[in-house]
Amino acid sequence: MTFVVGVHMGDAVGVLADTRVTVRSRSKTEYFDNALKVYQRPPLLIGLAGDAIASDLLVTKFQLEHLVPLDTAEAYRRSIDGDWMLSKIKSTYENVLRHHMIDPEIKFSLVIAAENSWDLQPDSPEPHDFIGSLDATIANSALAVSVAGEDEGQRLVFAIDFPSGRVDRARPGEVVMRGSGTVSEAFLRTQHTMLVGTQLSFGDRLASIARDMLRAAEGSEDPSYNAAVLGWARSYGNAESVLQDLACWPEHSAPPESYRWEAFDEEDVIPELSPYAVGSDLHDFELGWIFDVSNQRKMKVEAITKGLGTSGGRSAALERYFV
Repeated sequence: MTFVVGVHMGDAVGVLADTRVTVRSRSKTEYFDNALKVYQRPPLLIGLAGDAIASDLLVTKFQLEHLVPLDTAEAYRRSIDGDWMLSKIKSTYENVLRHHMIDPEIKFSLVIAAENSWDLQPDSPEPHDFIGSLDATIANSALAVSVAGEDEGQRLVFAIDFPSGRVDRARPGEVVMRGSGTVSEAFLRTQHTMLVGTQLSFGDRLASIARDMLRAAEGSEDPSYNAAVLGWARSYGNAESVLQDLACWPEHSAPPESYRWEAFDEEDVIPELSPYAVGSDLHDFELGWIFDVSNQRKMKVEAITKGLGTSGGRSAALERYFV
C-alpha cells in the first residue's frame, strides 16, 4: 500500500507520497523503498495508491488518449474541469475492463492535482509568511500553509478509487488522502506544532506537510508505508519539490546493501544534517533519490514499471506490487 496526499493550497497544488512498495508472491511478502508514486506530467501531478501496475496503466492510457491529442492550451483548461476529467478517466477504466487489461476486482486509487497555468499570470508566485499554532494533523498542516482561494476555478485536486468510483475533491486549504498511511492521522492528533515560517515558497509549504507525513510514518508500526516522502507542487506554471532528512534507514525495508547505489554527482549538494535524505530529481520529473549522506552515495527511486530491488525486473505473473 502507500501514503499519498493531494493538497490544495489556494495559489498552488501538490501531491506527496512515500516510497514504500509491497511485493507479494505466493510464499512471502517483501518491502522495498525505491518506488516512485508521484509523477509530474504537466498539466497534471499524479499520485498512485494500491495495485501498482493497474494504476499506472490506467493513468497512462487516460493521458495518451484524452490529453496528449489536445493542443497545449486546451489540455491545461481541460485538466481543471472536474466533470470532464472524471468522465474521461472513468471511460478509460471501462475501456480497459472491456479489453481485459485490468481485473475488475483489483483495487487502486489515483490522486490528481492540476492547475491551468496557461491562463494564469506567468509571474513567479509570491512567498508568504505563516505563523500559528495547530494540531499536527496533515489536514491542519495544509490549512495552515494555504492562502485564500486565488484564481477561482483554475486549480483542481481530487482522488478517485477503483472499482468503486468514489471521488473526493479538495478545496483550498484541504487535502485528499489515500492508502494505508491515512490511519496515521490518529497518531498525529496527539501532537502539536507551532508553525513559524517567513517568506515560504509554495515548495516550502508543501515540505511542511511532508514533514507531518514523515512524523506519522515514524510513529506507526504499519510496514506498508515509510518515512521517505517525495512530492511536487505547482504554482503559476512553476514547479518545486521537497527534500526531507531521514534519521535512519526506513524500517521494515530491505537493507541498504540490497539496492543498487551510485556515487554522488558534483551537483548533489545535500545538507549533512541526517544520515539519509530523500528528494526528487530536478531534471527528470519521473525520478527521485534516496541519499546515503555519510557514504556519499544515492539510490534511484523510480516508476514501478522500471524495476525494483536488486534485479531491476520482476515477473508480474508471479508477484504483485502494491504502492
